[in-house]
Amino acid sequence: MSISVCSLDEDMAEAFEPRALPRTRRLDLIEKLRDKGVTCGAFLMPIFPYITDSEEHLEGMYAEL
Repeated sequence: MSISVCSLDEDMAEAFEPRALPRTRRLDLIEKLRDKGVTCGAFLMPIFPYITDSEEHLEGMYAEL
């Protein structure tokens, strides 16, 4: 199971996915599932060219997960 995360920036994530759970709740969900023994990870998507595809942005997301 995987859960999508598009950005570490809450304002940007809200603009792209206004009805989705905030990043912090998604990461909490991943942690809770893992604690219960469910194999779970994250999809780093969608990735938008020139917006969320910078090396700094992607490295920050990898570090968060």
